[in-house]
Amino acid sequence: MKLLKSIFLIFLVFGYLTSFLSAQTKIPDSAALRKKRASVLEMELKEEHDPLKLKELAMIYSVIAGFDDQEKTTAVKAEKIVQEAVSIYPKDYELMAVHGSLLTMMARYETETARQLHFTKKGFRKMDRAIKQDPDNIGALLQRGNNSMSVPLFLKRTHYAKKDFQHLLELVGDRKGPSFKAMVLFNLGRAHELLQESSQAKACWKEAKSMNAPYWSTQANEKL
Repeated sequence: MKLLKSIFLIFLVFGYLTSFLSAQTKIPDSAALRKKRASVLEMELKEEHDPLKLKELAMIYSVIAGFDDQEKTTAVKAEKIVQEAVSIYPKDYELMAVHGSLLTMMARYETETARQLHFTKKGFRKMDRAIKQDPDNIGALLQRGNNSMSVPLFLKRTHYAKKDFQHLLELVGDRKGPSFKAMVLFNLGRAHELLQESSQAKACWKEAKSMNAPYWSTQANEKL
């Protein structure tokens, strides 16, 4: 069980951020700007409750917790904000998937195996429900896809990553630009790699490399 306790510390931070930067809600692209915008939103919400601003705060604070400030207190605060936003927007399936991904991330702050599994299973159910309700939701697919590669293999979630990134490739194609497609291809390759499908993984990375997209083509080249 010591392995379970330590392995939950693993989280694909860059992949987590990528999921949010592709979200419908605009997310500032630096930690300083995210912190500044979150502070402004919190002050405005104290003066007047605005559901749209709460949703924006939820999305931004989830990035802060997953990428900028990986402390338990920050994650707990983010989960509370996101849960409130989900209660207002129960049919926003991207937001629901964000909540699920955040819940699984919170398992890394727990020392008891039962608590770790509680958070991960609860998070998995939310992400699965979001995609069941809205199978073509790009934000939800990115959340579950990245999350499914960040948890231990014995939880048997890797096949969701393969499924979600493959669907994203079919769903979006070239419409979101070469960087997005290269990112999807790179991650689809990683899913194949984790499933020990080496030839399929290399094919994805070769295609991602050929796109000459900043960052992701370089990452794909390093895998070849």
